Amino acid sequence: MKSFSLIFLRFYVKLQDAYASEANKVGSWKLIGYVAPGAKSAGDIGETTNFKYYAGTSPAIDATEGKAISGEDAFEAQAVWGAVNVAALNECGIQNETTAAAANWKVSAKAATNGNSLLYKAEVTTNCKPLTPTFDALSSKGYDDN
Repeated sequence: MKSFSLIFLRFYVKLQDAYASEANKVGSWKLIGYVAPGAKSAGDIGETTNFKYYAGTSPAIDATEGKAISGEDAFEAQAVWGAVNVAALNECGIQNETTAAAANWKVSAKAATNGNSLLYKAEVTTNCKPLTPTFDALSSKGYDDN
């Protein structure tokens, strides 16, 4: 995965963190203004020569309302960003998945214990790890703690 895509991922995290801090909610790509690589506008699925980029499903990619971080119907840990390779990349075979949760490269988010911020966990499948050996370093410290 090119560093270009990782820059877009970091941009997503910054936008989501700002929105979560101000609204105490997780926002959709459209709501926070995130434009995926290859997308024409915020809220669109992105597509480049080698990848398609998917959002999580809660809140939906084009939702106009965020999902609360705490309280009764609060956001639960789930994939919020995923990159699916549509071309074979060395040992990383073509992927036909259409969700962030099933992507070879994915980032999950969950509410932090302070109630107004998020923690992130970056994961890459074993066959694709040699292409981005430090992708999981994007994870927040403490994500896997209880």
